[in-house]
Amino acid sequence: MPRSIKAWSLCVWSLCVVWDTGEEQVITDIPGWAAGPMDEFLDELEAEARRDAESADAEDNGVWQAYDGVCPDCGEDIPVDVQEGDQCANCGSVFKGDSDDE
Repeated sequence: MPRSIKAWSLCVWSLCVVWDTGEEQVITDIPGWAAGPMDEFLDELEAEARRDAESADAEDNGVWQAYDGVCPDCGEDIPVDVQEGDQCANCGSVFKGDSDDE
């Protein structure tokens, strides 16, 4: 069963620091000038996780594989969670389990 891509959306992040005394401190109130670069890094990390999840989902989805992830009628990308009988959101083409049945 395909995994939900939403599972790879960051909703909160914080900073955990360890002082030389061994004490840990979690910082959640981070100023914008420091948060900006970290947000960019985390956006890239999140995108990579989504790509990995989509790739794994595509490998598990025979309908998606049958069409190589592209609608044969209009060329639009097919969602990785497509199921047999689903329609293309762009042109309405119906996807079958085996694209050779067309």
